[in-house]
Amino acid sequence: TPPFQVLRRAAGVIDAVVAGRTEGRSFVDDGVVAGQAYQYSVRGVDRFDNPLTDLSTETRVRTLPAGSPGMVAVGRVPLLVALFPDSFGPGERSAIVQSLEAARLFVWRHSGGRLLLDPTYLDLSGRTPVTAGPTMAGIEARLREQGVQPGSAGFVYAVADDLAGSYAGFRLAGGAAGAMGRRGEAPTPPGPLGPDPGAAYAFVHELWHVVGLVFSDEGPGGAGLPLQPTGEFAEDVAAGLLGSATGRPFDAGEAWDGHAALLAGFSEWDRIGPPYRRPFEVLDSDGDGLPDDAPRLPVDELRLGTDPHLADTDGDGLSDLEELAAGLYAGSNPRHPDTDGDGTADGVDRWPLSNFTGRIPHGEQPARLASLPDAARPDAEAVYLSACWNERGLLLEVATREPRDVFLELDGSGHLGRWESDVDTGLPGSPASDVWCGPARIALRAHAPPRGVFV
Repeated sequence: TPPFQVLRRAAGVIDAVVAGRTEGRSFVDDGVVAGQAYQYSVRGVDRFDNPLTDLSTETRVRTLPAGSPGMVAVGRVPLLVALFPDSFGPGERSAIVQSLEAARLFVWRHSGGRLLLDPTYLDLSGRTPVTAGPTMAGIEARLREQGVQPGSAGFVYAVADDLAGSYAGFRLAGGAAGAMGRRGEAPTPPGPLGPDPGAAYAFVHELWHVVGLVFSDEGPGGAGLPLQPTGEFAEDVAAGLLGSATGRPFDAGEAWDGHAALLAGFSEWDRIGPPYRRPFEVLDSDGDGLPDDAPRLPVDELRLGTDPHLADTDGDGLSDLEELAAGLYAGSNPRHPDTDGDGTADGVDRWPLSNFTGRIPHGEQPARLASLPDAARPDAEAVYLSACWNERGLLLEVATREPRDVFLELDGSGHLGRWESDVDTGLPGSPASDVWCGPARIALRAHAPPRGVFV
Protein backbone atom coordinates (compact mmCIF):
# COMPACT_ATOMS: atom_id res chain seq x y z
CA THR A 1 0.00 0.00 0.00
CA PRO A 2 1.45 3.42 -0.96
CA PRO A 3 3.32 5.50 -0.11
CA PHE A 4 6.61 3.85 -1.08
CA GLN A 5 10.20 4.91 -0.75
CA VAL A 6 12.20 4.00 -3.85
CA LEU A 7 15.90 3.12 -3.61
CA ARG A 8 18.31 3.04 -6.54
CA ARG A 9 21.72 1.38 -6.83
CA ALA A 10 23.89 2.01 -9.86
CA ALA A 11 25.72 -0.94 -11.41
CA GLY A 12 28.99 -1.63 -9.60
CA VAL A 13 27.98 0.40 -6.54
CA ILE A 14 27.46 -1.31 -3.18
CA ASP A 15 25.16 1.11 -1.38
CA ALA A 16 21.72 2.17 -2.62
CA VAL A 17 20.51 5.76 -2.42
CA VAL A 18 16.97 7.05 -1.98
CA ALA A 19 15.71 7.95 -5.45
CA GLY A 20 12.44 9.40 -4.20
CA ARG A 21 8.99 8.67 -2.89
CA THR A 22 5.75 7.87 -4.64
CA GLU A 23 2.17 8.19 -3.44
CA GLY A 24 0.96 5.84 -6.18
CA ARG A 25 1.79 2.52 -7.80
CA SER A 26 4.47 3.81 -10.16
CA PHE A 27 7.57 5.98 -10.02
CA VAL A 28 9.49 7.93 -12.64
CA ASP A 29 13.16 8.47 -11.83
CA ASP A 30 14.50 11.77 -13.11
CA GLY A 31 17.97 11.09 -11.73
CA VAL A 32 19.28 8.52 -14.22
CA VAL A 33 21.61 8.79 -17.20
CA ALA A 34 21.49 7.16 -20.61
CA GLY A 35 23.09 3.78 -21.19
CA GLN A 36 23.40 2.87 -17.51
CA ALA A 37 22.20 -0.17 -15.53
CA TYR A 38 20.48 0.25 -12.16
CA GLN A 39 18.99 -1.89 -9.41
CA TYR A 40 15.75 -0.72 -7.76
CA SER A 41 13.98 -1.74 -4.57
CA VAL A 42 11.07 -0.27 -2.61
CA ARG A 43 9.67 -0.31 0.91
CA GLY A 44 6.49 0.94 2.49
CA VAL A 45 6.91 4.04 4.67
CA ASP A 46 4.78 6.29 6.84
CA ARG A 47 4.29 10.00 6.29
CA PHE A 48 7.62 10.71 7.97
CA ASP A 49 9.44 8.20 5.72
CA ASN A 50 9.92 5.76 8.59
CA PRO A 51 10.11 2.21 7.16
CA LEU A 52 7.01 0.07 7.60
CA THR A 53 8.17 -2.92 5.53
CA ASP A 54 11.41 -4.61 4.56
CA LEU A 55 13.06 -3.73 1.29
CA SER A 56 11.72 -5.60 -1.71
CA THR A 57 13.89 -7.77 -3.91
CA GLU A 58 15.94 -5.64 -6.30
CA THR A 59 14.88 -5.32 -9.92
CA ARG A 60 17.46 -4.59 -12.60
CA VAL A 61 16.78 -2.13 -15.42
CA ARG A 62 18.90 -0.41 -18.06
CA THR A 63 18.27 2.93 -19.71
CA LEU A 64 18.62 3.20 -23.47
CA PRO A 65 21.87 4.66 -24.80
CA ALA A 66 21.94 8.35 -25.68
CA GLY A 67 20.91 9.00 -29.25
CA SER A 68 19.04 5.72 -29.63
CA PRO A 69 17.12 5.68 -32.93
CA GLY A 70 13.54 6.83 -32.56
CA MET A 71 13.88 8.16 -29.00
CA VAL A 72 12.32 11.61 -28.60
CA ALA A 73 12.05 13.92 -25.61
CA VAL A 74 8.43 14.73 -24.79
CA GLY A 75 8.75 15.82 -21.16
CA ARG A 76 6.04 15.32 -18.56
CA VAL A 77 4.27 17.40 -15.94
CA PRO A 78 3.93 15.35 -12.73
CA LEU A 79 0.31 15.91 -11.71
CA LEU A 80 -0.89 15.23 -8.17
CA VAL A 81 -4.70 15.09 -7.92
CA ALA A 82 -5.75 15.51 -4.29
CA LEU A 83 -9.21 13.98 -3.83
CA PHE A 84 -11.40 14.48 -0.76
CA PRO A 85 -13.64 11.38 -1.00
CA ASP A 86 -15.58 12.11 2.21
CA SER A 87 -17.24 14.98 0.34
CA PHE A 88 -18.37 12.71 -2.52
CA GLY A 89 -21.48 10.64 -2.94
CA PRO A 90 -21.59 6.95 -3.94
CA GLY A 91 -19.70 6.29 -7.18
CA GLU A 92 -18.68 9.92 -7.50
CA ARG A 93 -14.95 9.41 -7.02
CA SER A 94 -14.76 6.87 -9.84
CA ALA A 95 -16.71 9.15 -12.18
CA ILE A 96 -14.41 12.08 -11.39
CA VAL A 97 -11.26 10.07 -12.06
CA GLN A 98 -12.62 8.74 -15.35
CA SER A 99 -13.47 12.25 -16.49
CA LEU A 100 -10.09 13.66 -15.43
CA GLU A 101 -8.43 10.92 -17.48
CA ALA A 102 -10.61 11.92 -20.44
CA ALA A 103 -9.60 15.55 -19.88
CA ARG A 104 -5.93 14.49 -19.85
CA LEU A 105 -6.43 12.92 -23.29
CA PHE A 106 -8.21 16.08 -24.51
CA VAL A 107 -5.24 18.19 -23.40
CA TRP A 108 -2.70 15.84 -24.93
CA ARG A 109 -4.54 15.66 -28.28
CA HIS A 110 -5.09 19.37 -28.71
CA SER A 111 -1.60 20.37 -27.56
CA GLY A 112 -0.26 18.22 -30.39
CA GLY A 113 1.18 15.66 -28.00
CA ARG A 114 3.33 18.30 -26.30
CA LEU A 115 1.66 18.50 -22.88
CA LEU A 116 1.85 15.20 -21.05
CA LEU A 117 0.15 15.31 -17.67
CA ASP A 118 1.42 12.37 -15.61
CA PRO A 119 -1.13 11.88 -12.80
CA THR A 120 -1.11 10.39 -9.33
CA TYR A 121 -4.47 10.26 -7.53
CA LEU A 122 -4.25 10.70 -3.76
CA ASP A 123 -7.23 10.33 -1.40
CA LEU A 124 -7.23 12.62 1.63
CA SER A 125 -9.80 11.44 4.15
CA GLY A 126 -11.61 13.72 6.55
CA ARG A 127 -13.12 17.16 6.17
CA THR A 128 -12.12 19.35 3.26
CA PRO A 129 -9.87 22.22 4.43
CA VAL A 130 -11.18 25.79 4.25
CA THR A 131 -10.53 27.19 0.76
CA ALA A 132 -12.44 30.49 0.99
CA GLY A 133 -10.26 33.44 0.22
CA PRO A 134 -9.37 31.72 -2.06
CA THR A 135 -6.52 29.74 -0.53
CA MET A 136 -4.90 26.34 -0.91
CA ALA A 137 -2.95 26.67 2.35
CA GLY A 138 -5.14 24.14 4.15
CA ILE A 139 -4.88 21.67 1.28
CA GLU A 140 -1.12 22.12 1.19
CA ALA A 141 -0.94 21.46 4.95
CA ARG A 142 -2.94 18.25 4.52
CA LEU A 143 -0.54 17.09 1.81
CA ARG A 144 2.42 17.72 4.13
CA GLU A 145 0.67 15.72 6.87
CA GLN A 146 0.31 12.89 4.36
CA GLY A 147 4.06 13.01 3.75
CA VAL A 148 3.93 14.48 0.24
CA GLN A 149 7.33 16.04 -0.41
CA PRO A 150 7.55 19.64 -1.74
CA GLY A 151 8.57 19.63 -5.37
CA SER A 152 7.41 16.07 -6.02
CA ALA A 153 4.76 17.36 -8.43
CA GLY A 154 4.76 20.12 -10.99
CA PHE A 155 1.00 20.69 -10.75
CA VAL A 156 -1.30 20.00 -7.79
CA TYR A 157 -5.05 19.93 -8.44
CA ALA A 158 -7.57 19.51 -5.61
CA VAL A 159 -11.10 18.17 -6.09
CA ALA A 160 -13.91 18.22 -3.51
CA ASP A 161 -17.64 18.84 -3.53
CA ASP A 162 -17.41 21.53 -0.86
CA LEU A 163 -14.66 23.77 -2.23
CA ALA A 164 -15.27 27.51 -2.03
CA GLY A 165 -15.02 27.62 -5.82
CA SER A 166 -12.74 26.86 -8.75
CA TYR A 167 -9.48 28.82 -8.69
CA ALA A 168 -5.94 28.65 -10.07
CA GLY A 169 -2.71 30.61 -9.93
CA PHE A 170 -1.42 29.27 -6.60
CA ARG A 171 2.28 28.60 -6.08
CA LEU A 172 2.92 25.84 -3.58
CA ALA A 173 5.98 24.71 -1.66
CA GLY A 174 8.68 23.35 -3.93
CA GLY A 175 7.49 25.53 -6.80
CA ALA A 176 4.47 23.48 -7.84
CA ALA A 177 1.55 25.22 -9.52
CA GLY A 178 -1.74 24.83 -7.67
CA ALA A 179 -5.40 24.87 -8.66
CA MET A 180 -8.68 23.52 -7.37
CA GLY A 181 -12.09 22.89 -8.86
CA ARG A 182 -15.07 20.61 -9.05
CA ARG A 183 -17.63 21.31 -11.76
CA GLY A 184 -17.54 23.63 -14.75
CA GLU A 185 -20.57 24.80 -16.65
CA ALA A 186 -20.05 23.95 -20.30
CA PRO A 187 -22.29 22.23 -22.85
CA THR A 188 -20.73 18.82 -23.39
CA PRO A 189 -21.99 15.83 -25.37
CA PRO A 190 -22.34 12.63 -23.35
CA GLY A 191 -19.51 10.14 -23.49
CA PRO A 192 -16.22 11.61 -24.71
CA LEU A 193 -15.41 13.51 -21.50
CA GLY A 194 -16.43 10.70 -19.17
CA PRO A 195 -19.38 10.30 -16.79
CA ASP A 196 -18.71 13.65 -15.04
CA PRO A 197 -17.92 16.13 -17.86
CA GLY A 198 -18.28 19.08 -15.47
CA ALA A 199 -15.23 17.82 -13.58
CA ALA A 200 -13.34 17.45 -16.85
CA TYR A 201 -14.16 21.00 -17.95
CA ALA A 202 -13.26 22.55 -14.59
CA PHE A 203 -9.88 20.82 -14.79
CA VAL A 204 -9.09 21.96 -18.34
CA HIS A 205 -10.28 25.49 -17.57
CA GLU A 206 -8.15 25.81 -14.43
CA LEU A 207 -5.20 24.19 -16.19
CA TRP A 208 -5.25 27.00 -18.74
CA HIS A 209 -5.29 29.53 -15.92
CA VAL A 210 -2.13 27.82 -14.65
CA VAL A 211 -0.57 28.23 -18.09
CA GLY A 212 -1.50 31.91 -18.21
CA LEU A 213 -0.69 32.81 -14.59
CA VAL A 214 2.06 30.47 -13.40
CA PHE A 215 3.89 29.36 -16.54
CA SER A 216 4.04 32.96 -17.78
CA ASP A 217 6.99 35.29 -17.45
CA GLU A 218 5.70 36.24 -14.00
CA GLY A 219 6.08 32.67 -12.77
CA PRO A 220 9.25 31.41 -11.06
CA GLY A 221 9.67 28.62 -13.61
CA GLY A 222 8.01 30.19 -16.59
CA ALA A 223 11.13 30.56 -18.71
CA GLY A 224 10.01 34.04 -19.72
CA LEU A 225 6.93 32.80 -21.52
CA PRO A 226 4.64 35.47 -22.93
CA LEU A 227 1.40 36.27 -21.16
CA GLN A 228 -1.52 34.23 -22.45
CA PRO A 229 -5.28 34.80 -22.68
CA THR A 230 -6.85 33.74 -19.42
CA GLY A 231 -9.45 31.41 -20.91
CA GLU A 232 -12.27 33.64 -19.66
CA PHE A 233 -13.03 34.49 -23.25
CA ALA A 234 -15.39 37.40 -22.78
CA GLU A 235 -13.06 39.01 -20.25
CA ASP A 236 -10.02 38.48 -22.47
CA VAL A 237 -11.60 40.40 -25.31
CA ALA A 238 -13.38 42.97 -23.15
CA ALA A 239 -10.07 43.99 -21.59
CA GLY A 240 -8.93 45.63 -24.80
CA LEU A 241 -8.97 45.57 -28.56
CA LEU A 242 -8.53 42.23 -30.24
CA GLY A 243 -4.85 41.52 -30.47
CA SER A 244 -4.01 43.41 -27.28
CA ALA A 245 -2.01 41.84 -24.46
CA THR A 246 -5.02 40.02 -23.09
CA GLY A 247 -7.13 39.55 -26.20
CA ARG A 248 -6.30 37.19 -29.02
CA PRO A 249 -8.58 36.60 -32.00
CA PHE A 250 -8.95 33.05 -33.17
CA ASP A 251 -11.63 31.08 -34.92
CA ALA A 252 -13.27 29.22 -32.06
CA GLY A 253 -16.30 29.15 -29.84
CA GLU A 254 -16.38 29.32 -26.08
CA ALA A 255 -15.93 26.42 -23.64
CA TRP A 256 -14.35 23.24 -25.08
CA ASP A 257 -13.82 24.70 -28.54
CA GLY A 258 -12.03 27.76 -27.18
CA HIS A 259 -9.77 25.74 -24.90
CA ALA A 260 -8.86 23.37 -27.73
CA ALA A 261 -7.81 26.38 -29.80
CA LEU A 262 -5.76 27.80 -26.91
CA LEU A 263 -3.99 24.49 -26.37
CA ALA A 264 -3.24 24.11 -30.09
CA GLY A 265 -2.16 27.73 -30.54
CA PHE A 266 0.34 27.85 -27.66
CA SER A 267 3.81 27.41 -29.17
CA GLU A 268 5.85 27.52 -25.97
CA TRP A 269 5.22 24.04 -24.52
CA ASP A 270 8.82 22.97 -25.02
CA ARG A 271 10.10 25.99 -23.10
CA ILE A 272 8.31 25.02 -19.89
CA GLY A 273 10.90 23.51 -17.59
CA PRO A 274 11.36 22.43 -13.98
CA PRO A 275 9.74 22.48 -11.50
CA TYR A 276 6.74 22.01 -13.79
CA ARG A 277 7.95 19.95 -16.74
CA ARG A 278 10.43 17.12 -16.13
CA PRO A 279 12.52 15.05 -18.57
CA PHE A 280 10.81 12.12 -20.23
CA GLU A 281 11.62 10.21 -23.42
CA VAL A 282 9.59 7.80 -25.53
CA LEU A 283 10.18 5.65 -28.60
CA ASP A 284 8.57 7.10 -31.73
CA SER A 285 9.89 5.02 -34.63
CA ASP A 286 8.09 6.89 -37.42
CA GLY A 287 8.49 10.39 -35.93
CA ASP A 288 4.80 11.26 -36.19
CA GLY A 289 4.57 12.47 -32.58
CA LEU A 290 2.61 9.40 -31.49
CA PRO A 291 4.81 7.02 -29.43
CA ASP A 292 4.99 3.33 -30.30
CA ASP A 293 4.15 1.92 -26.86
CA ALA A 294 4.13 4.29 -23.88
CA PRO A 295 1.68 3.31 -21.12
CA ARG A 296 2.22 6.59 -19.24
CA LEU A 297 0.74 8.51 -22.17
CA PRO A 298 -3.03 8.77 -22.70
CA VAL A 299 -2.72 6.87 -26.01
CA ASP A 300 -0.06 5.33 -28.24
CA GLU A 301 0.23 3.46 -31.55
CA LEU A 302 -0.25 0.08 -29.88
CA ARG A 303 -3.58 1.04 -28.29
CA LEU A 304 -4.70 2.94 -31.38
CA GLY A 305 -3.93 0.02 -33.69
CA THR A 306 -1.79 2.09 -36.07
CA ASP A 307 1.53 1.18 -37.69
CA PRO A 308 4.44 2.49 -35.57
CA HIS A 309 6.64 2.54 -38.68
CA LEU A 310 4.25 4.64 -40.81
CA ALA A 311 3.60 8.28 -39.90
CA ASP A 312 0.31 8.17 -41.83
CA THR A 313 -1.05 4.65 -41.46
CA ASP A 314 -4.05 5.08 -43.79
CA GLY A 315 -2.31 7.42 -46.27
CA ASP A 316 -5.03 10.11 -46.18
CA GLY A 317 -2.72 13.09 -45.66
CA LEU A 318 -3.15 13.33 -41.89
CA SER A 319 -0.45 11.87 -39.68
CA ASP A 320 -1.57 9.42 -37.01
CA LEU A 321 -1.19 12.15 -34.37
CA GLU A 322 -3.05 14.73 -36.48
CA GLU A 323 -5.92 12.28 -36.81
CA LEU A 324 -6.31 12.33 -33.01
CA ALA A 325 -6.82 16.11 -32.98
CA ALA A 326 -9.00 16.27 -36.10
CA GLY A 327 -12.21 16.59 -34.09
CA LEU A 328 -13.07 18.52 -30.96
CA TYR A 329 -14.25 15.61 -28.81
CA ALA A 330 -12.78 12.71 -30.77
CA GLY A 331 -10.27 12.14 -33.51
CA SER A 332 -10.78 10.88 -37.02
CA ASN A 333 -10.07 7.24 -37.81
CA PRO A 334 -6.31 6.81 -38.44
CA ARG A 335 -6.98 3.41 -40.04
CA HIS A 336 -9.53 4.67 -42.59
CA PRO A 337 -8.80 7.41 -45.16
CA ASP A 338 -12.38 8.76 -45.17
CA THR A 339 -13.75 8.72 -41.62
CA ASP A 340 -17.14 10.27 -42.38
CA GLY A 341 -17.63 8.42 -45.68
CA ASP A 342 -18.42 11.54 -47.69
CA GLY A 343 -15.96 10.74 -50.48
CA THR A 344 -13.35 13.28 -49.35
CA ALA A 345 -10.12 12.03 -47.78
CA ASP A 346 -9.57 13.14 -44.18
CA GLY A 347 -6.43 15.07 -45.10
CA VAL A 348 -8.31 17.48 -47.37
CA ASP A 349 -11.70 17.38 -45.62
CA ARG A 350 -12.37 20.49 -43.53
CA TRP A 351 -14.77 18.40 -41.41
CA PRO A 352 -13.31 14.86 -41.47
CA LEU A 353 -15.71 13.64 -38.76
CA SER A 354 -18.86 15.02 -40.35
CA ASN A 355 -20.34 14.97 -43.84
CA PHE A 356 -21.35 18.62 -43.38
CA THR A 357 -21.23 20.42 -46.74
CA GLY A 358 -20.47 23.83 -45.23
CA ARG A 359 -22.83 25.77 -47.48
CA ILE A 360 -26.54 26.63 -47.13
CA PRO A 361 -28.07 26.91 -50.62
CA HIS A 362 -30.46 29.58 -51.86
CA GLY A 363 -33.89 28.36 -52.86
CA GLU A 364 -37.22 26.97 -51.71
CA GLN A 365 -36.30 23.38 -50.87
CA PRO A 366 -33.97 22.57 -47.96
CA ALA A 367 -30.86 20.63 -48.98
CA ARG A 368 -29.13 18.03 -46.84
CA LEU A 369 -26.22 19.57 -44.91
CA ALA A 370 -25.14 16.86 -42.49
CA SER A 371 -26.24 13.64 -40.86
CA LEU A 372 -25.21 11.36 -38.03
CA PRO A 373 -25.46 7.56 -38.17
CA ASP A 374 -27.59 5.55 -35.77
CA ALA A 375 -25.30 3.79 -33.28
CA ALA A 376 -27.57 0.74 -33.29
CA ARG A 377 -27.96 0.70 -37.08
CA PRO A 378 -24.83 2.01 -38.85
CA ASP A 379 -26.59 1.84 -42.20
CA ALA A 380 -29.34 4.23 -41.01
CA GLU A 381 -29.34 7.89 -40.09
CA ALA A 382 -30.27 8.84 -36.54
CA VAL A 383 -30.59 12.55 -37.33
CA TYR A 384 -29.98 14.84 -40.28
CA LEU A 385 -29.98 18.59 -40.81
CA SER A 386 -31.24 20.32 -43.94
CA ALA A 387 -31.48 24.03 -44.69
CA CYS A 388 -32.05 26.67 -47.33
CA TRP A 389 -32.49 30.42 -47.43
CA ASN A 390 -34.41 32.88 -49.56
CA GLU A 391 -35.63 36.45 -49.38
CA ARG A 392 -38.31 35.51 -46.83
CA GLY A 393 -35.96 33.94 -44.29
CA LEU A 394 -33.84 30.98 -43.23
CA LEU A 395 -35.34 27.50 -43.11
CA LEU A 396 -33.77 24.85 -40.88
CA GLU A 397 -35.08 21.27 -40.88
CA VAL A 398 -34.03 18.64 -38.35
CA ALA A 399 -35.28 15.08 -38.85
CA THR A 400 -34.81 12.32 -36.29
CA ARG A 401 -35.72 8.64 -36.17
CA GLU A 402 -37.43 9.08 -32.80
CA PRO A 403 -38.62 12.04 -30.68
CA ARG A 404 -35.81 14.04 -29.12
CA ASP A 405 -34.89 17.57 -28.07
CA VAL A 406 -32.81 19.62 -30.48
CA PHE A 407 -30.84 22.74 -29.57
CA LEU A 408 -29.55 25.13 -32.20
CA GLU A 409 -27.20 27.99 -31.37
CA LEU A 410 -26.99 30.92 -33.77
CA ASP A 411 -23.61 32.68 -33.97
CA GLY A 412 -23.45 35.93 -35.88
CA SER A 413 -19.87 36.81 -35.03
CA GLY A 414 -18.08 35.70 -38.16
CA HIS A 415 -14.77 33.89 -38.27
CA LEU A 416 -13.25 35.53 -35.18
CA GLY A 417 -15.34 33.62 -32.70
CA ARG A 418 -18.51 34.01 -30.69
CA TRP A 419 -17.73 36.84 -28.33
CA GLU A 420 -17.77 39.94 -30.54
CA SER A 421 -21.09 39.84 -32.34
CA ASP A 422 -24.10 42.10 -31.92
CA VAL A 423 -26.82 39.64 -30.97
CA ASP A 424 -29.12 41.23 -28.39
CA THR A 425 -30.20 38.67 -25.79
CA GLY A 426 -33.23 40.81 -24.95
CA LEU A 427 -32.69 40.68 -21.19
CA PRO A 428 -32.81 44.02 -19.31
CA GLY A 429 -29.31 45.18 -18.57
CA SER A 430 -27.69 42.38 -20.56
CA PRO A 431 -24.96 43.16 -23.10
CA ALA A 432 -25.68 42.97 -26.79
CA SER A 433 -23.52 39.90 -27.31
CA ASP A 434 -23.89 36.19 -27.83
CA VAL A 435 -21.14 35.31 -25.38
CA TRP A 436 -22.18 32.08 -23.63
CA CYS A 437 -25.36 32.09 -25.71
CA GLY A 438 -27.73 32.32 -22.77
CA PRO A 439 -31.31 32.94 -23.93
CA ALA A 440 -30.10 33.66 -27.48
CA ARG A 441 -30.73 29.98 -28.20
CA ILE A 442 -33.39 28.28 -30.26
CA ALA A 443 -34.81 25.15 -28.67
CA LEU A 444 -37.05 22.71 -30.50
CA ARG A 445 -38.76 20.57 -27.87
CA ALA A 446 -40.06 17.32 -29.26
CA HIS A 447 -42.10 16.01 -26.35
CA ALA A 448 -41.02 17.83 -23.20
CA PRO A 449 -42.56 21.12 -22.03
CA PRO A 450 -42.52 23.79 -23.21
CA ARG A 451 -43.64 22.32 -26.52
CA GLY A 452 -43.01 24.01 -29.80
CA VAL A 453 -40.35 26.56 -30.61
CA PHE A 454 -39.13 29.46 -28.53
CA VAL A 455 -36.38 32.03 -29.12
